[in-house]
Amino acid sequence: MPPFLLALTILSLWTRTAWAVPAQVSGLSTPTSVNLGQSFVESFTLARQGTTPTNMVVSFFLVYPDGATTLSLGTQNYTVTGKQTASLTIPDRCYPGPSGYKIYAYEQTQTSFGTFSYSDPFTLPQAPPVIQFAFVAGNDALIISRSNTATSDAIDLDSSDSVYFQINPANGGCATAQGCIISVILDGSQSNYALSDIPGNQTYPLYDNLGPLSIGSHTLKVTISNGNLTAPTSIQQTFSVKSAVDLFPFTPTGWSSSIVVAKSATSTVDATPLTDADALYLDVAIKNTGRGATAAFLASIKIDSTTFATYSVPNGLASNSTWSMTGISIGTLTGGTHQITLTADSQSEVQESNESNNAAVKSVVITAPSIALEEPTGTPIANGTGQVLFPGILPGASSSLTFTVRDPGTGSLTGLAINFVGANASDFAVTSALTSTIVAGGSASFSITFSPSAAGTRQAVLQISNNVSGMSPYSISISGIGYTQQQQWREVNYGTSNNTGNAADDAAPMGDHISNFLKFATGLSPATPDAPPGVLSNDTDPMTFHYTRNTDALADGFSFVVEWIDDLSSGQWQSSGVTETYVDGHIQDVAASIPRGGAMQRYVRLRVTKR
Repeated sequence: MPPFLLALTILSLWTRTAWAVPAQVSGLSTPTSVNLGQSFVESFTLARQGTTPTNMVVSFFLVYPDGATTLSLGTQNYTVTGKQTASLTIPDRCYPGPSGYKIYAYEQTQTSFGTFSYSDPFTLPQAPPVIQFAFVAGNDALIISRSNTATSDAIDLDSSDSVYFQINPANGGCATAQGCIISVILDGSQSNYALSDIPGNQTYPLYDNLGPLSIGSHTLKVTISNGNLTAPTSIQQTFSVKSAVDLFPFTPTGWSSSIVVAKSATSTVDATPLTDADALYLDVAIKNTGRGATAAFLASIKIDSTTFATYSVPNGLASNSTWSMTGISIGTLTGGTHQITLTADSQSEVQESNESNNAAVKSVVITAPSIALEEPTGTPIANGTGQVLFPGILPGASSSLTFTVRDPGTGSLTGLAINFVGANASDFAVTSALTSTIVAGGSASFSITFSPSAAGTRQAVLQISNNVSGMSPYSISISGIGYTQQQQWREVNYGTSNNTGNAADDAAPMGDHISNFLKFATGLSPATPDAPPGVLSNDTDPMTFHYTRNTDALADGFSFVVEWIDDLSSGQWQSSGVTETYVDGHIQDVAASIPRGGAMQRYVRLRVTKR
């Protein structure tokens, strides 16, 4: 018994035998019908002397079976007149009992020593152990993380982490939970751990290291059981472990990007502009930003849809380390936009935390000049197969054509120069020069003069030097006709130099039966009907035959012969004795003297031939 209780007991005995106190508490009942998990009521009597209301302060205690341990049940104020009963509700608690408890009341307001009272001993039933999972931190009863002191679940666990779990088993009952066993089931694999007993109303925090786990989803179930539990208690959680590595195209310090396109094997800065004539080099880099090391993997480079190269990284990459290749020669690229793709782990050999960032794509614009030749403007002439015919002209005269060079590409045409090769190259000359440079989308013109040095078809090849890959020189066939005088005559009068149709030598389109051949030779107009050329005067001796002669025909090799015959049936035409005089001019007026002879008749004709 506590010393103060012993003193109070002695005082109580002395007071009851020697004094009548003005106020007292007495008659504490013995609790009955005390049930597990419920509060109960304790009744008692308060009394005072006199009729004036008196304030009484009463303190209540629960005295444990050992007689020394007390539990305060609180203090109550009462206003008392005479004698009256009162009660006190005792809360449900975990008690070490079960038997030998007493209620003790003490009142000392109205007396210098105070009064007190005890109940008889009674029994308090004990609550059995109740095992549950208390919160470890916040509202989380099972924490899965990378340390044993975390206050929340880790959301980014990877395969390099040592994975810990934390739980906080609690005994919510009054009796001690004995022989507790914890079963840890990870993905169906179970491990058991024996725990110490857990007293009532106490917790048993614990953790364990599950070690590094494989990549993927995992389920952890923790169950607590013991000999005096009615049923085991479990808690379960599913969590994910991702890869500890992450490969992606990386831009090292001083580089333009993870893919560098340069004109030099030693540069790590993008070159611009790029043309289809440039020899190009690539620099590429890949980094592992994960916390773990990778196994061996392959990296690939594609240009457009074609794999250009595949490289092996046989030792993999450690955490935060980089692989790179520089000065990779890719040669030249055609004009236009190209896609260069760098892919880390191109064969998916490494399981990564992020599989969506393995590739980088770089768009490369290659400026490429192009060349097109037109004559006349808007009419293209194909390289290699194109042909242009200059207007025919008499030797010594000239005709010309104007050509247009266009650059429909994306780069400037440069180094433009014109040259002529072939059998009659000297018959062609540039009379209006071509500029040496044409910007993309631009055009320029030049003129060529055809000056035939002789009659007949004159041929050459026009070559235009340029900087277009596979198109230098740009070559076409050019030709023109050095007209004979007769061809020129046909061209002037019929619009064609060809010996066909109305322009044919034997044609007489005016209906006068005089052929074009003869009209050209004698200088007659093809546009009007004429009488046959030549007039014979036979009143003289010798006779005179007058006709006209075109000097253009003479230039073309026409020959004019005046012939005579006495007997047509003989067919023996001759020109013996015939002499000619003429009045010079473009059209010569010729007088042919023909001997009269001794025959009764003589026939005369003009025979015109062409060599």
